[in-house]
Amino acid sequence: MIKAKKEYYKMAEECLKSYNLVVAHVEELKRELKEIDMEDGIKAINYLSSKTSPTNKIEKVVEDTAISNITRKDLVLKQIELYEYKISKIEEAINSLEEKEQKIIESKYIQGNQWYIVAHEENYSEKWCKKIRNTAINKLTLVLYGKEALIESKFLEAI
Repeated sequence: MIKAKKEYYKMAEECLKSYNLVVAHVEELKRELKEIDMEDGIKAINYLSSKTSPTNKIEKVVEDTAISNITRKDLVLKQIELYEYKISKIEEAINSLEEKEQKIIESKYIQGNQWYIVAHEENYSEKWCKKIRNTAINKLTLVLYGKEALIESKFLEAI
């Protein structure tokens, strides 16, 4: 039986609890990306805003805005890539579980159902659903964090 260290178990459970928030955050980042693309920084030329400094440096509003947008866009793209990777990692971990474990994890954490609803959907008692959840999260810790997350990982060395 796979048994995870307590801190890794809690981290895996937090991943499941925050899954929907991360998905929503990625969607928001994609909207921000569209907004950056629409915001080209082109404005009417106002020579009053083109100030010179003692070094005679002229401020270039359009160029500065374009550079700022490129930098913002790169940052947003990197964030989207990172969060999509984390989402796929969680999804792959869930897909590695047995069917009944998947259903219970998805019902409880992804759909946000209460235990009595999860139990009713699966035709199990709440206590049995929680036991299946514990087994599933222990397995998820291995997939998400590797063998260092486990209390004993002798079975991995036997492979």
